[in-house]
Amino acid sequence: RIRALPTCRGTCSMGYFIQISNDSGRPIFQAAKNYPDVSFASSALFHALVTASLEQGFVPSILRSDDAIIALDVHGESGARLGLAMVTSELSAGRTSDLETRARWRLDAIYQGARLILGNDLQKAAAGQTQADTVRRVLGERLLPVVLQLMAEEEDVSEDSGWNFFSNQIPQTHWPASLGLRLSGAAVEWMALGCSSLAERALEELLSHLRPVVPSTEEKKAKDPNGAQGASAADLQSPQQNPQEKPLNPTENAPKQRPPAVICWRGRVIAATPAWRRLNSIDQGLLVAMANAVGPQAFESSRSLALEEVENLWVRAGEMLQHQMLSIRLYPDQKYIPPELHETISDARKIEDASLVLSVLAPLQTCKDNNITLPALRESASVCSKEGNLPFLWQKLLGRTESLLRLGSLSAAILLDERSGDVVAFPALTSRCKNVADTCTCLRRVVYWFHALPPLSSCCSQRFACCDGYVIAAARREDGIICWACSTTSPSSDSEQNVLKDVLQVLKHLPRAPNLWSALGALEAPGVF
Repeated sequence: RIRALPTCRGTCSMGYFIQISNDSGRPIFQAAKNYPDVSFASSALFHALVTASLEQGFVPSILRSDDAIIALDVHGESGARLGLAMVTSELSAGRTSDLETRARWRLDAIYQGARLILGNDLQKAAAGQTQADTVRRVLGERLLPVVLQLMAEEEDVSEDSGWNFFSNQIPQTHWPASLGLRLSGAAVEWMALGCSSLAERALEELLSHLRPVVPSTEEKKAKDPNGAQGASAADLQSPQQNPQEKPLNPTENAPKQRPPAVICWRGRVIAATPAWRRLNSIDQGLLVAMANAVGPQAFESSRSLALEEVENLWVRAGEMLQHQMLSIRLYPDQKYIPPELHETISDARKIEDASLVLSVLAPLQTCKDNNITLPALRESASVCSKEGNLPFLWQKLLGRTESLLRLGSLSAAILLDERSGDVVAFPALTSRCKNVADTCTCLRRVVYWFHALPPLSSCCSQRFACCDGYVIAAARREDGIICWACSTTSPSSDSEQNVLKDVLQVLKHLPRAPNLWSALGALEAPGVF
């Protein structure tokens, strides 16, 4: 039992510095927040430390101080080594072995992001065989959203803090950052709205205006190692269509093979095609992080319209293939939103919060052969924003959503699937959910203890921590579904057992399925949406 009140963040914002350097020590990527001006001496220090360690036959993975850690990693052979360094004040408390696990997870995700962006050119960049300035520009544009996702933190900001259009910034809201990539072992956070079938139909309509994909020769050769995990969220409840029925539109006459595509809201996935779910889990998280940064920079300084059309992505689809990702940001139209929800999109900041991101991924040759272009996506979005399921999906996002799971005394809970790396938070944070600030506080506490306590396993399937004003409990089901939850019930002699009982009830109520998203889809009442 732990009688302590942890703080998920200090009075000052967390600071960090992340660097990727080539074999000669020249940085090819740097990102910093609340960190002193990066000088040549400080950036060269990490390279010198790794070089000296390699000469002695080891690499120091983590160095600790009272208020920060330095994590180091190396990839490649001599002459083409890639060095990664991370300095952060967030990971400063806890056992060294746990800190090493969390730090290595982040460095591995950053390295995988660099591989996704550069492919074989990453090895050339490590050897100094490419223009360092070009590599810095590409990584700075595409890898920075991944770093922001990995190092994200929540800050409480009052609603009356205002928005200065000329400052080129919108104050951060009280919405917590997406859990995807921030939890060790997680990759993608899904948004459990109770309308997954509605969201998937909206995605199908957006894609139906594109020509059905005919795979290229290179794509046909690629084998899919995870085909069994591509089940739709509505697979367990959707009836099969009668082959004698007349299709609703001419595009249904052709055999459909939708490319990997996804709809995201605030960095959370609300619908995806089976082809997208079959991608490598870490690639899914990296692609979502990049897609979430699409948009005009006037609304948020970290966004860029350059990410609307990203070429030369090396995605692992059985084998490494060169892909292109097209992303557009969709905004709700007040004309197609019920009057009672107009307040949720009454100004520029709220409209920005309500926006969705549509991303389509396909091999370069497939995009050319099937006319998958930004103009085609924009035309499809323009049509679907006025009719079909997309306006109803916005109504669900902007409205008040009831939880799919009975939480009992639990204030907030997180479900993590060890098999697929998917994670879901409850209750779903929508624009009009009740007590959103309290829910965010509870989720921050859950995330803190998720990292502070040793991970659950088949040998240790339950944990709890009693703190001043709340109780944390966690349990693991034998199929790899893990639930972490927070209850604001005042600690007592049996409070931890009562909270743990509610966590076990959540796991018992969750249907068993090949993946977490299909299990949540099975909770929905068939035919409602």
